[in-house]
Amino acid sequence: MKLTKIEQIDKVIMELSKDQPNISKAILMLESLQAQMVKQNPNQNNEWGTPKHIIDLVHKFYGDEGIGLDPASSETFAPNVKAKRYFYKEDNALTKFWGAQTLFCNPPYGKLTKSFLHKCINSPHVEESIFLVNRTGAAWYVDMFDQGYWTSICNVKKRIAFVDKNGIIQSSPRYYNDILYRGIYNELFEKTFSVLGQVRRLHDIG
Repeated sequence: MKLTKIEQIDKVIMELSKDQPNISKAILMLESLQAQMVKQNPNQNNEWGTPKHIIDLVHKFYGDEGIGLDPASSETFAPNVKAKRYFYKEDNALTKFWGAQTLFCNPPYGKLTKSFLHKCINSPHVEESIFLVNRTGAAWYVDMFDQGYWTSICNVKKRIAFVDKNGIIQSSPRYYNDILYRGIYNELFEKTFSVLGQVRRLHDIG
């Protein structure tokens, strides 16, 4: 099957990200070009639902507390997440106050991923956070781990097949994924999410 130009760029970014040091500039250029192409194609879908087995692990980890806030949800995906509170696209979550004991976020694809991550980092009234993101070699993403916010990361071994708005699972997911955690229960996070891949401790909350 012939790849679209956006898919071709996705493939190149993924291959380049395997060789970290000398190619970060090239990755940034490709991601910038990709973002421009996505912007020119308004029909490009950047909203994908989280598959059930990931949601089940998040609920297992949070236990009775459950998910307090899902800031990147929709009426289609909300029933699967079962959070106490949601922000939908029309709510413009980046302009809202994020306050919750526990948060789970599968942010929109593209530039908004960075915006949602930074919003969470600058939301001191969120006690615990779990973010599911596409792994990238972009400089801003790599540098983020030196800022001391995220306490653990799970490098998911198998690419996650997300779900579209019609409930159809991706047949060939293009990206590797990371699950980021901030909180004090890092040992429990490792125990829970190590079934998906390697879990590394990054920082302790000071």
